[in-house]
Amino acid sequence: HLAPALGSVDSDYKVVRYAGLQDLNSPWRGEPRPELEEAWDNVTWEVGEIPVSKEEALRSGLLLDPNTLVRFPEEYGGQIYTSVEWNHHLHCLNMIRKFIRFDYYKDKEHSFSFPPEETINHLDHCVDMLRQHVMCTADQGLIFSHWVEGYDHKHVDFNTQHKCRNFRSALEWAMERAKHPKMEELVRHPGAVDLKDYPENLTRHGGGYEGNFYYQP
Repeated sequence: HLAPALGSVDSDYKVVRYAGLQDLNSPWRGEPRPELEEAWDNVTWEVGEIPVSKEEALRSGLLLDPNTLVRFPEEYGGQIYTSVEWNHHLHCLNMIRKFIRFDYYKDKEHSFSFPPEETINHLDHCVDMLRQHVMCTADQGLIFSHWVEGYDHKHVDFNTQHKCRNFRSALEWAMERAKHPKMEELVRHPGAVDLKDYPENLTRHGGGYEGNFYYQP
C-alpha cells in the first residue's frame, strides 16, 4: 500500500553504518538524564497525530468502512485522525527502555500508572508489534566476527552497513502536519458510524491477514 507520507518524504536511501558497540556513549541509551529524555521525546511524544484525507486513507490500505474512522475536531481541520507507524514502533521501544529501569520511571511514566497486568499487556503488545516488523522487513545484512589480539574468543562487529530511508525527512514531514488535540476533544463527528467489534477482530479474518505468518491468530 502507499502511505501518504511516501509522496512527500525524501525517497533517497542513504548508506548508514549502525553504531553497535555494547558500551557506546549514545544520547539514545544509558542511565536516565535530560539528554536521553529529550532524544526520545523528540521522536515520540513531540510528533503528534497526523490528519489525512479519505483518499489518502484508502490508498494507505484501509480495510474497514471509512465512516467509522475517528476524525480531528473541526477546529483542527476535521480530517481523519492517524499516527505514523514508525512513531508507534519508537513509542514501543521507549516503553521497553523505561521498563528496564522501572524503579526510576515507575512514578514518571503515565503508562506505568495502570495495574501491573495492564502494563505487562501493553509491553507484550509492543514486543509482538516489533517482532512482526522485524520479520516483515527481514534484514538480510550479514554480521561478521573477527579475531582480536589478546582474546581467545570471537568478537562480533555489529557496526553493520545499511541502506536507510531518510528519517530526518520522515520526522520533518510528520512534525509539519502533526496536530495535538486532547483526548477529550475527540468526539464522534456528525454521520459517524460505529463498528460492531474492535477493528483488530474485524480485520483478523478475511481482512488481509490470510497467509500472513507474521500474525499468529
